[in-house]
Amino acid sequence: MGILDGAFKRSSEQTLSLRDPALKNLWGSYNTVAGGNITPENSLRISGWYAGIQILAGCVASLPAITYQRLARGKKRAIKHPVYRVLHDQTNSWNTPTEFFETSMAHLIMRGNSFALIERDGAGRVMALWPMAPERMRLQIVEGQRIWYYHRAANGGEQQLRMEDVLHVRGLSSDGILGYSPVDLAREALGLAKAEEEYRARFFKNDARPGAVVEYPGAMSEDAYQRFKSDWQETYGGLGQKFKIGFLEQGLKWHDIGFPPETAQFIEGRKFQLEEIARILRIPLILLQSTEKATSWGTGIEQFMLGFIQFTIREWLKRWERRINISLFTPAEQQEFFAEFLVKDLLRADSITEAQVLQIERRNGVINADDWLEITNRNPLPAKQGQIYVIEANMQSLEALQRQAADETVEGDGQGAANGNGNGGAMRGGLNGSAH
Repeated sequence: MGILDGAFKRSSEQTLSLRDPALKNLWGSYNTVAGGNITPENSLRISGWYAGIQILAGCVASLPAITYQRLARGKKRAIKHPVYRVLHDQTNSWNTPTEFFETSMAHLIMRGNSFALIERDGAGRVMALWPMAPERMRLQIVEGQRIWYYHRAANGGEQQLRMEDVLHVRGLSSDGILGYSPVDLAREALGLAKAEEEYRARFFKNDARPGAVVEYPGAMSEDAYQRFKSDWQETYGGLGQKFKIGFLEQGLKWHDIGFPPETAQFIEGRKFQLEEIARILRIPLILLQSTEKATSWGTGIEQFMLGFIQFTIREWLKRWERRINISLFTPAEQQEFFAEFLVKDLLRADSITEAQVLQIERRNGVINADDWLEITNRNPLPAKQGQIYVIEANMQSLEALQRQAADETVEGDGQGAANGNGNGGAMRGGLNGSAH
């Protein structure tokens, strides 16, 4: 079980907390080779990383989470089920579903784990979901089967929670109990990006002059050295003193020892770090406002977006859906109800392509006019005019075609009986055969 191997070997009951050295790499502060440390909080100061987190969290949060009831064929919205209101209308007294999923997705992406308290009424029905900060959680595994969760409140108190009372969504994991922290796994890439940003900030703070030396022909006395340093700093030090003309006396010479930004490859380094962040989060560079290696319009961007939905967003949605179905519905309810995210808005094509698809479905009797209007966010036709289904045979209604076929069958039967030649039966067989 990865980091928990030793724990399970030593005892059948183990407590995992943020103070446990084994979990330091999950939620702690991570030192980097580039210098300094990276935490989930300060990593958000890296512009590309923040943009990526916002894209993923915002994308999932923008999708409606719908509770459905299973039918013999198909499904329908279970708007009367308590979970429907919690996931679709209001998650708790503070948060809308959008706010809840955005916060929880940010926890999941940065820390590898998302925790939410499941509030139930006296009958055990789900009434609300309350997000809990991962850094305030600790886990206790009992007999290798059950998990007790402990949430440390801001006032120092601690609340014990059963597995059934916590919605715990995990990211990539080695043990199925806790997910890896992506910030930890990517700490060197993020540390380098952070170091580059700080270096560039200091570089421009010094007026883009990396440094210089002052040469004096001979030995300068201590008093002369201190006077020179004090006078120079007072006259030319700070941003407000930039671009003043400097005067050197007694043979002092100024020598630049810096190098131009192009030599340091600042721009190239920044681009590479943006690519690293996009690679870690599996986000197309186009979404991070980088169009250098990709077309920024037309079918190219559409294919990028389709790949993003299929290979990135879809995985996150499946993690959420399966954990929601297990944690928010009883085993008996799971046979009848389930929840899933509505992704059709993300898959919506340009207006011309969408109209072509809807037209094909309309011609083949898949949708009616009111369905078309609803999909394109418009009101239905009056007096139920838009509820008629048609097929491409002269765009007649299915009902009219069925009546026509029935009339022809009756007429054929009558003629066959009158003529005594059985043509009516032959016609009926032809119609039946055409139906197959």
